[in-house]
Amino acid sequence: MDEKYIVKSILEADSDITIISHADGISYFELFGSEYGIRYFPEKERTKFPAIVVRNYDKYDFPHIMTFELTINDDICRCICLYEDEKIVKYLYSYEEKIIETLRRLKALLQLTEREIETEFQKEFLHYWNGEAETEVDVYLNKERCFQRLNLYQDKKEGIYFRFVSSSIKLNNVKAYRHIANVEGFYVPIIDNRRIFPPVKGKAWTMREVMDIIDGKPYSRISRDTFDKILIEKSKAAKILLIFEMIVEQQSYNFGLLVEFCNQTKDNLMSRLKKCVQKITPCVVNRCDYYFLNKLIGNDTSLIDKKVAVVGCGSLGSYVAEDLVKVGVKNLFLYDSDRVTYANILRHKAILEWEGYHKVGYMKSRLEAIHPEIFVEIKGNMLADTLKDDIKKYDLIIFTVGSSDVQLALNRVFIEERYNKLVIYVWLEAGGKDSHILIVDYSKKGCFECLFTDSSGKLVNNKVNKLSDERIERYTLKNGCGATRVAYGTSVLLRTTSVLLDIIQKIFNNEVNENSLINISPIKVVNNGNSFVERECKCCGNRNETKMHQDDPS
Repeated sequence: MDEKYIVKSILEADSDITIISHADGISYFELFGSEYGIRYFPEKERTKFPAIVVRNYDKYDFPHIMTFELTINDDICRCICLYEDEKIVKYLYSYEEKIIETLRRLKALLQLTEREIETEFQKEFLHYWNGEAETEVDVYLNKERCFQRLNLYQDKKEGIYFRFVSSSIKLNNVKAYRHIANVEGFYVPIIDNRRIFPPVKGKAWTMREVMDIIDGKPYSRISRDTFDKILIEKSKAAKILLIFEMIVEQQSYNFGLLVEFCNQTKDNLMSRLKKCVQKITPCVVNRCDYYFLNKLIGNDTSLIDKKVAVVGCGSLGSYVAEDLVKVGVKNLFLYDSDRVTYANILRHKAILEWEGYHKVGYMKSRLEAIHPEIFVEIKGNMLADTLKDDIKKYDLIIFTVGSSDVQLALNRVFIEERYNKLVIYVWLEAGGKDSHILIVDYSKKGCFECLFTDSSGKLVNNKVNKLSDERIERYTLKNGCGATRVAYGTSVLLRTTSVLLDIIQKIFNNEVNENSLINISPIKVVNNGNSFVERECKCCGNRNETKMHQDDPS
């Protein structure tokens, strides 16, 4: 294939284009009064698209023109970004289609309206802003988009790490940082983005652009509430960090300015910004708050303020606890009395160095290290009296303990205490093939003991377990003195946890309306609804559903 000939033919066929010259791997042309080059690659490089450069162009009046310069055949050029990598599969285009599509996108860019140019500049705002920045800061903001004061903290050990933290946010590693009093931070949410452009080469921001946001006309770029708070907010620090956030096409853009004042006279913030600024420096803002990071990856942020208890921190409990943190639960309560052992290390989140330590202690250390807004409270036992004292403060309780005796005993506690929130029981069968999830609302019929009750009311082994006694014996590892451990591998942990996380999100979105038994196998997930309910259950049976919490549970 003659790539040069194909490019030349396509350029010649376009009436808006005038060819200037051809060189090795690049063809120059004129379009709408400016000179461009199209850099093309061999046809065999299927995952590449042609690149467009603008030649001898010193203006910065169009978005997507990169700020850095490069020399091509003694010409000063700048690249033009026309593609977002994740939105196009280059391999699917023929060579001719790639050339034509690249030129089409260039024309569309050059023919944008004034408002479209503004929007495109704002979509790549951080590319320009961060390119001008001289420093970067970590920032922890309250989840609400409202004016906030932030405090600056410095890492005590290294001394090179700084973070600005909203006064309403609680962090688990606060003792490792010291407060820096002579620098203040303020978060200013922008509600109207019109006419806000990034600093491009030769057009750095000044206090004029800052005040256009805070006190500008004719646009109200901040809310009246934010404006009023800036008027009354007192400041006397030598430096402040202004953190702005604007929303462009549902995307959050955060950028900062370090403002240095010529004095430390205490006055309201608005007055100091108008009269006393000596220097401003763009800063990269790294939003680190738990809310923002969850929202960024598409997590359900309604889980953030929920309090969830996990009873049992063995293999399954360790997986569940960690994934709860990863989907947006930052307040966890863990119950277990066991210690980490070598024999269990390959199916537990713990590592070898923690052998002999309590599992809950390890999980607290591990989970709180993920993010400083995560708080884990631990209890060293799973006794009924311990849980009875705590249950009212939780939004959800999850049992991941292997002992049926523990679950049956605590099931009775919920009946006796007339518990009115959902409880989830999760367990794995020996062999690692099947697992089960039971969702119980104790204001409705059905409880964990129903699974151990036959139609005559007699107590039996768990009826939903599919493995025979003979096969259970095969997968049971005996440790001596009556202690046992069940072999079930690792894949069942991942499978079960994944289903459980979906259920938890549905619960907190009020999408679970009945008690349900869910059976999980390697090939399917079956929701059996409330078919597990046993009317002759001595724990929950033979009760009027509307009066369950008034009846004597005995």
